Amino acid sequence: MGIPIIPFDEALHGLVREGATAFPQAIGLAATFNPELMAQVSTSIAAESKWRGIRQILTPVVNLANDVRWGRTEETYGEDPFLTSVMGVSFVTSFENMGIITTPKHFLANVGEGGIDSYPIHWSKRYLEETHLIPFHHAFTKGKSRSVMTSYNLLDGRPSTANHWLLTDKLKKEWDFKGFVISDASAVGGANVLHFTAKDYDDASAQAINAGLDVIFQTEYKHYELFMPPFWMAESQKKELMMLFQEY
Repeated sequence: MGIPIIPFDEALHGLVREGATAFPQAIGLAATFNPELMAQVSTSIAAESKWRGIRQILTPVVNLANDVRWGRTEETYGEDPFLTSVMGVSFVTSFENMGIITTPKHFLANVGEGGIDSYPIHWSKRYLEETHLIPFHHAFTKGKSRSVMTSYNLLDGRPSTANHWLLTDKLKKEWDFKGFVISDASAVGGANVLHFTAKDYDDASAQAINAGLDVIFQTEYKHYELFMPPFWMAESQKKELMMLFQEY
């Protein structure tokens, strides 16, 4: 369709590539309370990413670690919104200055009661505004992150990946976010596999796109077929559709 690919990778505390430098985990970097040191680390990671042709990183994790029983606590900068914001901005700025798209994650509140991952979240909007939303807002406004990854969990009864309030009302309208929203791996299918809020992949995909999701990160290989011109479409219609994609 003429849409160029964006090579992406993980780079939480070093690019996940053979020969790349591995730095201390995110929670260890946060424990330095040193944003200047974080900037030096992220500059090195960004340089190694750019040399390898990576143009987007699915990093950093700016979720707040409310419960140390959560299995992804080490990926975070801790429990404090201020420290997480400062470290997150220091991290993403180095990449964005080199033209590499950063993707703060997981939007939003990926840890539930008891430290359970992908758990339904029922916190009030005010609480989210005063805590979990803050690091993301700083990453977009101060760090200039151009992407964001949604989380697996439900938020007030709706999957974050298909949550209109979160992705459209809050992110794109109120915050005027101009980047793109990508799902976590298989999160779109999670609407019917994990949360039972969709009847099948077709329904889950429609819910996510209509809620504000821009990029589906794999659910299953054949997922792409949902978005191809239908076999029954006339050749003239297919050509017209292809022209629209190319113009876009």
